[in-house]
Amino acid sequence: MISINEIKNMREGQLFDRKSIKIEAKTLEIPILAFANAEGGTIAIGISDDGKIEGIIGHENKINEILRVPSDFCFPRVKVDFEYIDCIDDQGAVNKVLLLIVQQSTTVHVNQVDEAYYRIGNESKKLNFDERMQLMYDKGDMLYENAFVREATFDEIDLELVDQYSKVLGSLKMPYEFLCNSLRIVRQDKSNDKLSVAALLLFGKNPQAYFPWARIRFLKYEGIEEKTGTEINIIKDIMFEGAIISVLQKSLDFVQTQIKEYKYLHKDDIFHTTPEYPEFVWKEAIVNAVAHRDYHILDRDIQVKMFDDRFVVESPGTLPGLVLVDNMRTVYFSRNPVIARYLREYKFMRELGEGVDRMYQELFQAGLPAPEYKVKDFITVLTIRKVNRKSVVDITKSSHKDLKKGANKDLEGDLQKDLQIDLDKGLEKDLKKDLEKYNDLGLNNTQRKIVAEILENSKITQKQLAIVIGINERNIRNNIEILKNKGIILRVGSDKGGHWNIIK
Repeated sequence: MISINEIKNMREGQLFDRKSIKIEAKTLEIPILAFANAEGGTIAIGISDDGKIEGIIGHENKINEILRVPSDFCFPRVKVDFEYIDCIDDQGAVNKVLLLIVQQSTTVHVNQVDEAYYRIGNESKKLNFDERMQLMYDKGDMLYENAFVREATFDEIDLELVDQYSKVLGSLKMPYEFLCNSLRIVRQDKSNDKLSVAALLLFGKNPQAYFPWARIRFLKYEGIEEKTGTEINIIKDIMFEGAIISVLQKSLDFVQTQIKEYKYLHKDDIFHTTPEYPEFVWKEAIVNAVAHRDYHILDRDIQVKMFDDRFVVESPGTLPGLVLVDNMRTVYFSRNPVIARYLREYKFMRELGEGVDRMYQELFQAGLPAPEYKVKDFITVLTIRKVNRKSVVDITKSSHKDLKKGANKDLEGDLQKDLQIDLDKGLEKDLKKDLEKYNDLGLNNTQRKIVAEILENSKITQKQLAIVIGINERNIRNNIEILKNKGIILRVGSDKGGHWNIIK
C-alpha cells in the first residue's frame, strides 16, 4: 500500500490529484470524469493544494457525500475504489486520508448537464463537441466505420470486391443482400441506399474521393535522420491508394522489395542469411496500422518510413480502448471491427491480437530490440530498430568476386553503427562497379534495372520487379527471358522459394 509520505510528495499530473476536505463534494465530479475518460488516476482527499495534511476525521458527512459522487453525478456510473491511509495531520493528530482510485473506462462518462471531461497533465479539460466525438470513437461508444456517408451511392461500390469477400465467407447471397443483411454496412432507404464508412473503404471504387487520407505513404530516407528543406533526404516517396485490400497488398509487395537481406558467417563456418527485419514483424506493423487507424482523422495518412537504422510506422489515432503501451501484448480492442474481421478473413491478421505478442517474440529470436510504441499528437508511432549484427555483409552484394569465406570471421560482438553504414556505402559503390560491366552487352534500360534489383535482392519476384520498375509483369517476363538467353541471370529453385543468380 502506498504511504502517506509518497502521497504528500506526489506531483499533481496525468494520474494524480489532491483535494482539500473542505471541497464541495459535487465538484469532484470533474476530476473523476476526467480520470475515467482518460487513463484512470488517483484523487487524495484530505490534503490541501499546498501539501498540508488536513485529514478527514470529523468530516464523516462530507465523506459520505464524496463516496456518492461517482454514482449520483457521473453518467454512466464511474467505477471507483476507495482506500484509507493512516497519517499524522498538520496538527500532530492521528488522522486518515481518503484515496479515490478511479478506473479507466471503456465508455465516455458525462455529468448531469451532459459535459465530458478529459485529464491532460494536471488539468481536467472540458471537451468540445468534436473532441467528445473523437473520444467516443476511440472508446468504441461509437464506431466511425459504421457512420453513413451522406453523398455516397451504391453505384460507387465495386461489386467484384464484394463478390470475392462473400465467397471467402462462404455466403451464397447476392452482393446487395450480402452488404445489407450479412455485413450490415449498407442500409436500405426509401429514397437512396446509405453506405457506411466501412463499405466505401472496403469495397469502394474510389474511397479516396471521400477519404483522401485513407492511404499508405512509403518514405525511404538516406541516413538516420528525417531532414527537410534544402537538406531533404527522401530517396523514395510512393503513395498507395484504392480499396483497403488493394492499398495493403500493393504496399506490402513494395516494402518487400526494400527489405535487405544479410549474410553472416556462423560458428559452423557456413554463411547464413537473414533479413534486416523479420518479415512477420514489418508486415504485422503495416497491417495493424490499416486495421486500427482512426479513419475519423481526415488530414493524415499512414506513413511507413525506412531509415538506415530503423523501420517506422505512423498510424493516425491514439491506442484504442483500454489498450496501453504496457498491456498491448495481452489486451485487444478493435477500433474498426468490420475492417479487422475483413483482414482476418483474408489472413492478413491473426485472431485476438496474437500478432503483437508474436512481434515481440520474433524480434527477440532475431536478436533485435523490442518494438517501441509511443503516442504523439494523436499519432501512434511504432519503431523497429536494427541492431548491429555479427559478421554482417549485405547478401545482395554477395556475388562480388572479392567476398571470401571467413573474411569477417575475426569480427566479434556487434558491429558499431558507423561501421555497418560505411560497409553498406562501400558495397553500394561496388554494386555500381558491377553494373558497369553490363554496358557492353547491349542491355536496354529495363534490363539494366532488372539486373540492379536482382543484385539488391536475389529473392525478388517478377511481380515485385514490376512494381519497383513501374511496368507490367508481361514486360518483366519478356525482359527476363532475354537476360536468361544472354546468360546473365539464372533462376534457381521454384517460383515461390527460389532465387536469382547472376552468372555473367
